[in-house]
Amino acid sequence: MKINSLLILTSFLLVIIIGNSAGWDNALLAPIFFAVWFFKFIVEANNGFRIRNIFIVFLSLQYLLGPYLSYMYDNESIYSMVIPSQEYFSFAFTGVLLIGIGLFYNSIKSDEDDILKNVKINFIKFDSALFEKLFFISIFFHFFPFKSNTSFDFVIYFIISLKYVYVCYIILSGKKINYLLLAIPVTLLVLQSLNRGMFHDLLTWMIFWGISLAIKLKPSFIQKIIAIGVFVFLVVIIQLAKQNFRSASSVITKENSSFKVFRKTAESEIEEASKFSLIQNIVRINQGWITARTMNNIPKRVDYANFDLINKYFEAAFMPRILAPDKIRAGDRELLNKYSGIIISFGTSMGIGIVGDAWASFGYFGGLVMLFCFGLLLNYSLKYFQYLIKYYPLVYFLLPIIYIYPIRPDCETQTSMGHLVKTTFLVSFIVFYFMKRVKSKSNKLIINAS
Repeated sequence: MKINSLLILTSFLLVIIIGNSAGWDNALLAPIFFAVWFFKFIVEANNGFRIRNIFIVFLSLQYLLGPYLSYMYDNESIYSMVIPSQEYFSFAFTGVLLIGIGLFYNSIKSDEDDILKNVKINFIKFDSALFEKLFFISIFFHFFPFKSNTSFDFVIYFIISLKYVYVCYIILSGKKINYLLLAIPVTLLVLQSLNRGMFHDLLTWMIFWGISLAIKLKPSFIQKIIAIGVFVFLVVIIQLAKQNFRSASSVITKENSSFKVFRKTAESEIEEASKFSLIQNIVRINQGWITARTMNNIPKRVDYANFDLINKYFEAAFMPRILAPDKIRAGDRELLNKYSGIIISFGTSMGIGIVGDAWASFGYFGGLVMLFCFGLLLNYSLKYFQYLIKYYPLVYFLLPIIYIYPIRPDCETQTSMGHLVKTTFLVSFIVFYFMKRVKSKSNKLIINAS
């Protein structure tokens, strides 16, 4: 079953434009759009990673559904929306749709359908021994990481992440599954998340692993709904527990492990949540509260940044720190405070987010143009990797590493862009140097054998 993405996006955009012109509050369309796209994501999950679908689900969850729930139920917390609903959705809803149109432009016949077909055709050519070697190298670097505080640290991060990609490969390769090798990276990521009190990476990788299972097993729609229900329940438990778990992490000892502390915290929070509405915790999916404060702050108190903010992000993404030692770092509190007016304590990290950055830079119309261009950027990056995958199908399994941050709207724009730029260069190097050497060596062996 194929669902025309551009048709959905342009139809909603037309309704939103008419509603904005008539002065309507389009808030009610937010959960409808999320439900439509979530349905599309579920239906098409059997057909590939579908990076575009995942990104739109995340965008609509955090910039549309989250704010909608906040307007409905949260008028008191520090995460409440500070501008009228009509004002917020007029910009944010239009912006999300324009990102989507840029993302799906010239992709009516899904690129990713062709990608997965090509990967399946070439499964028999895959060098599983190569992947296993990369897996054990990744495990080694996990336990013995090298810190240099340079761009080389990203290479280490990339290598460490290869063991999570290996889970996708084991599931999809069609080979006999080695459950021990499957359990090792999953267990390491769970423990790492518990130790840090940060679960975003775990949840994102679980989505990619789940999609890999869907591609492999071709579950029915009902089975996928049940699996997603279990996943959502897990997310709710983590969201309920993680705040107090971070506070309780100081009591972790050998006898009182991080897993035991998390379990006790989760049990306590679930018991407490039974007395109150869970909605106060669900609105943590709301990235729009930062956008709303940015819209309230600019241009009332601070002028539009124009290209100043974008230039900072491009410098952070493209320039190595050795050439630009003063470039902004991830979690820059000064930028967040300047443009959104939010003050956060040391050790806390928040990003304005792509929609808030667009408003802060250019206001309403210029911001919408910027969001459309951002969608185009991701679109053509996917087309580039589609081109590589045609010749080197193993690159397909690197898509989760490449897009794990760009598809997360809660990330800072400089983090998303920087991650995309670095992985693009790194994967291109691997393809045009390492893989070509492997291919050349294989051809020589064939010639000698004949």
